[in-house]
Amino acid sequence: EQAKESWFVSTDVTVKPTRNEDGTINMHGLLELNESAPKNAGGRLDVTSDEAKSVYPDVNFKQNGVTTDPTVTPVPTETPEPTKAPEVTETPVPTTAPTATPVPTTKPSSSTSSSSAVTPTPTLVPASVSVVPLKEEKTVQEILAKDENNNDAVIAAVNGGETGNIEVTVDVSTNSELKSGSNVYVYLLDEKAGKLLSIAGGYSYKVNSDLTVDLHVAYDGEYVLLANPAANSVLKSLPAQVWSTIDYPVFYLGGEIGAERELLVHLPKCLERVASLKDETSSEAMGAVTISYASSDESVATVSEDGIVKAIGTGKAEITIKVTFESGKVKTMKRAILVKEPAVRLKVAKTTATAGDVFAYSVKGLGYKTSEIEVSVEDNGVLEIMKDGQIKAVKAGKAVVTAKYGKITVTKEITVK
Repeated sequence: EQAKESWFVSTDVTVKPTRNEDGTINMHGLLELNESAPKNAGGRLDVTSDEAKSVYPDVNFKQNGVTTDPTVTPVPTETPEPTKAPEVTETPVPTTAPTATPVPTTKPSSSTSSSSAVTPTPTLVPASVSVVPLKEEKTVQEILAKDENNNDAVIAAVNGGETGNIEVTVDVSTNSELKSGSNVYVYLLDEKAGKLLSIAGGYSYKVNSDLTVDLHVAYDGEYVLLANPAANSVLKSLPAQVWSTIDYPVFYLGGEIGAERELLVHLPKCLERVASLKDETSSEAMGAVTISYASSDESVATVSEDGIVKAIGTGKAEITIKVTFESGKVKTMKRAILVKEPAVRLKVAKTTATAGDVFAYSVKGLGYKTSEIEVSVEDNGVLEIMKDGQIKAVKAGKAVVTAKYGKITVTKEITVK
């Protein structure tokens, strides 16, 4: 039977794997089977190329009661089976949010004596701006070709200045569509995506009598000044620039790892979280948003005002994040999570072997540290644990392979013919 997309937690190959606290690789659900997959479904490990090989965390091995020191541990082959997170949606319902995340500021260093080391104060490069000729900026030319609202643009390359509070004056006389007193629409150029990014306050500018525009922006980059609002086809709005992540959607109740996780909301650099939209931001160049969180089932998981999700009981829940903008727009994002009991997994490639066979095994801690799982074999001479994460069948008989973590013990019986 051909695999179906619905069998997997995620098929989004743009999500990059990361490393867990215990050293194992976190695929963030990528190509991991969920509960809808057939019981006999599985994957095959490619070990035919150097690219497919990896070094895993140390595991404590015991051979006849004696701890050995392997250099490479076996490859974990089992993964938890979380549920698939729903798509991000938007809704126009405003909400309130917790306290603002403070904006870091640069502080000058000082010394207490002539003999102590002195850290030099960072030198702030004054803000500067230069107008880039349209004929030299291919990306903007391509954007204008798709933008039915504009035929011309002024491109201002802004450099230096204090992040969050950069002020420059741009000459817009080269754009015949811009007249004294007329509105100017300012966007940040995303050259890689070929899009114009909305910025806080980007629709509030006017042309001065000397055909200049006084820009007050949050950070440097190439800004595009237009006589009319950019068409939606070339625009990435502020809500579209907001997204959320959680390191893994599976939680382990009472586990040493995964009992709680942080749900992060990523804002563009021109936006700042505040407690209330009536609060002032750190500068006029910064826009304000409020953020709130809610759990669909607090008997399964709770979420704090700072986005810390904590497992309370086994089951499924959905965490809702609402980001409210000064315009009144609200972006709603949902994250499905699964809470399971922590466990130790032990897998062996064979449960029946012939004397002389060498076969692989693997251990994995779900909510526990894989590196602290001890693996041993029954002391009857039937099996031998190899240093490369394999088991050797020595003679005919039966023996038990044991994986132990604290009071938790998992066993597999192996028969050798």
